[in-house]
Amino acid sequence: MRKTSAVYERFFERVFKVFEVEMVRLARMTQGSIIKRGRFYTTATREAQALTKIQYLIDYEGYGISLTMIPNLAIEKAACCIVKMDFVLDPQGKALTVSLDEVLDRDDFSPFIFQDILSEELMLEVVECEMAILRKNQAHFRDLAQDPSTRALFIKKILKDHSQCIEHRETLNEEAIQAVLDFKLSHALTPFTKNFVLGNTEEALESMKKMDQRFSDYDLRIIDKLSKDLKLGLRQCLVPVLTEKNYRYVSEGSRDIRTKQARLSYELAIILSLLPMAIITYFVMGLTFWIFSFDSFYTTEVNTLLAIPPLVIGNFFAAIWVRSLAHQMAFPLDHQIYLGYTMRSKHDKSERYIKWSSLVVMVMMLSVASWGGTNLLIFSQMNFSLAPRFMWFPPTKLITYYEVDHLEYRFELENASGDKTVYQHYVLIFKDGKEVNLKPYISITECEDILIPFFERKNIKTIN
Repeated sequence: MRKTSAVYERFFERVFKVFEVEMVRLARMTQGSIIKRGRFYTTATREAQALTKIQYLIDYEGYGISLTMIPNLAIEKAACCIVKMDFVLDPQGKALTVSLDEVLDRDDFSPFIFQDILSEELMLEVVECEMAILRKNQAHFRDLAQDPSTRALFIKKILKDHSQCIEHRETLNEEAIQAVLDFKLSHALTPFTKNFVLGNTEEALESMKKMDQRFSDYDLRIIDKLSKDLKLGLRQCLVPVLTEKNYRYVSEGSRDIRTKQARLSYELAIILSLLPMAIITYFVMGLTFWIFSFDSFYTTEVNTLLAIPPLVIGNFFAAIWVRSLAHQMAFPLDHQIYLGYTMRSKHDKSERYIKWSSLVVMVMMLSVASWGGTNLLIFSQMNFSLAPRFMWFPPTKLITYYEVDHLEYRFELENASGDKTVYQHYVLIFKDGKEVNLKPYISITECEDILIPFFERKNIKTIN
């Protein structure tokens, strides 16, 4: 398994710890006793991505409640940090675990399975919801566990539900029971159920049409309620404030709040990263200029405008690393939710590719900026160098003054077609016939005040 970062591990470990601490509190508050608890890992590394579930079984004399947290972090872009509550009959003996909807009243649609619990605050709220369901139904659960006739009807109900969800069976075994639990968990994580608990009636019914045609009795009750609500124009949200906000944060299509905020945060990040990127870019340009001109008599000026293109391009990629800060500044109330989803996708292949690619581009742009710091003429006592081509290709070559024939003043410039225009400039003529126009680098005044006297001391004549 890929090793995860320490930040990633600490973040999810805090969420796991909150769940475990809250399970102890829930048991005490509801007069139950924890008879089983544990973490289950797929590997010995005990990383967050290797954790399959954290499970607590709380006994209430005759019946029990199984509370499970399923991280599901190893599967990218799937529902994660799922918290669910199941009903357990005879937890001290041959325990029979069933989905909680089997024992709730037909008109009770309180959600007992939650997903994407990616912060400590959300975990606290979810556990409070589970506790509220337990307290409300404790008397009913006790009657179910103690009345033999009610238990017999309960077993028949489970068999009927198994037939609707999986296949017809005459008896139950552990494998069959787990198959139904898995089926109901998968349905609870669909957009159908998510839209239902949010009160999005039309969206829930539309999502239902895209699902397979096997529905449990609980699903059919939801569909019936949705149809009635649609006729009456009712919209009822069944989850508390933070959970509702979390569920609405990531949605399909144009309603996806996370995508909108990410775009606005990136635009703000471009502004925030501009000054640091400018400092780094011009520092690199100045550093290379200092290195190349350290022992020189005279150098031409650095063209600082050459740093603007790499600065602008590099800043677009540097902003990727400032998105979290920008989001915190722009949307402080939603930052915890954003941070959870960001941490969830921290090790996604696409996210890692974007970050590594941005680093490569930033290094390339800084290299271009450093080239701008060497795009000059450097004159030393023993030799000089001409401005290199783009990105030092070909590299800067040191030239001795013996290779120069003379410095020539010209008042015209002849183009490729042979036309001449007025263009006063000095040209460096080499003994091999090579010519270098100095005006792009040195003004006429600088040539006459600095360069010509220096060349005269080197016995290089000037021709006007």
